[in-house]
Amino acid sequence: HYQMWNAALSNYRKQITQLAQFKQTSLSASHKGRMAILEEQLASATEEKIRRMRHAQMDAAKRDFEQHSEELRKASEHADITTELIITGTIEITKG
Repeated sequence: HYQMWNAALSNYRKQITQLAQFKQTSLSASHKGRMAILEEQLASATEEKIRRMRHAQMDAAKRDFEQHSEELRKASEHADITTELIITGTIEITKG
């Protein structure tokens, strides 16, 4: 039983790691695109208020990217198969 569980856990962790890598790649591409747009908007801004707003948006985008990257890293590291009691009772099987 332990060998089956250990093999299933290993397979599950590999799947979670691959999924996290895929999501990280997607997140990075999205972040680069978002930052490129914000940098372009910042470059074309002439008013100081607009420039401050663009800087704040860029800072928020960086924080958002770092937070989501950390969540993906943690999900990959803490992947586990656990058991949990979800119901107790008696099953009665009757014929017919």
